[in-house]
Amino acid sequence: MTYKSAPFLIISTFVISLFANAQVEMATPREVNQFFNTQTLIVKHGRPFSFFNTYIENAAQKSWQITPYRIIEASAFNEKRQNSAYSFLIISDASISIRRQETIVEMLNIVLGKRGRDINDMPDLGSVPLVYKGDDEDKYLHKLPALLRFIQYQIQVIADNQISSPRELINDHNNFTHLVKTKQLWLTPEDLSDNIKTENSIRQIYGHDFKIVDRDKLEKAIENAEDILFVHTVAPYENNYRGRVWKFILSAKSGQVYYMDEHVAGGKHETGLKPSDFEALAQ
Repeated sequence: MTYKSAPFLIISTFVISLFANAQVEMATPREVNQFFNTQTLIVKHGRPFSFFNTYIENAAQKSWQITPYRIIEASAFNEKRQNSAYSFLIISDASISIRRQETIVEMLNIVLGKRGRDINDMPDLGSVPLVYKGDDEDKYLHKLPALLRFIQYQIQVIADNQISSPRELINDHNNFTHLVKTKQLWLTPEDLSDNIKTENSIRQIYGHDFKIVDRDKLEKAIENAEDILFVHTVAPYENNYRGRVWKFILSAKSGQVYYMDEHVAGGKHETGLKPSDFEALAQ
């Protein structure tokens, strides 16, 4: 499935900037504090035939609590984006240079209203990668309530700990990796690389509580904010599935991050969690 570019292009974004060796300016502490006094405008996607708008409205009703919000059309963004009384939750294209290759990833960003030329001049408060550009939105739509919790969790961590760099933020997230084994980890087949797709192969490495479920069961658990962990991966689908794979383990209940990592996939068989990930989780 392919479609036209999103209307908003971000040069990079701080959630994956450490992995991409990018230099991204996070919002200042004053700007983060300012966010809590804004109304968040959730911007609809302008792409025809997308189910994003329906899913994001439902997700916001279930899980957006950090600020008052309302939904606006994509066409209204440019009119309102310079108003500092607003923050904006918006899909954008992140252009990331990795090993001299340009990669485009669709992101869900939260930015603060500010005068400037375009979205790149707006303070970046938090973000989460969704899919490689052109990939199927079905890979993330069912996760949106939890991804919104994740963005809110990020902002609160930044505010509470006065975090000022992507490295500090990622270090904070990975402080909780050792706690993955205290929760039940839900996996779907698409989360797993080919050499670790069965319960038996996982148990040989990871002897803690997990189960493999289908997408419908995971969607219900996320909707109900159940106290489980799940995997969110962003993997290439073109160029014989070769490229960077980003991996997150998140709480469906709170959005807390328990694990973040990345690897380079050599093909479709390596587009999910690998044995080395389960080794890290088992420690």
